[in-house]
Amino acid sequence: MPRFLFRFGFQPPELFGSELEDSHCVWVEAPSEEAALAWGREIADAFVRERWPGLPSWKESNFAAWIESEDQTVLDWANRHPVPACRVGDFPDWQQNPG
Repeated sequence: MPRFLFRFGFQPPELFGSELEDSHCVWVEAPSEEAALAWGREIADAFVRERWPGLPSWKESNFAAWIESEDQTVLDWANRHPVPACRVGDFPDWQQNPG
């Protein structure tokens, strides 16, 4: 199954009230780019909810999210570093592989 690099932005509490966002990425094994993007949004929502309970939902906050397919520098970096990975339907092990 192909894998896709899902990238997402979020705003931790220390950045509230600013225009700044932090970001993260995860490899998602999926049958299609659309499936990886949809599951990636679930991953991003869980990522924020687990770290900062009580914050607005990532999904409701309208942060950036995309499948990286054009920036070869980012893709090369992700291939050389321990980026979390999972399949559609599973969540990455952030403890083992913090990204």
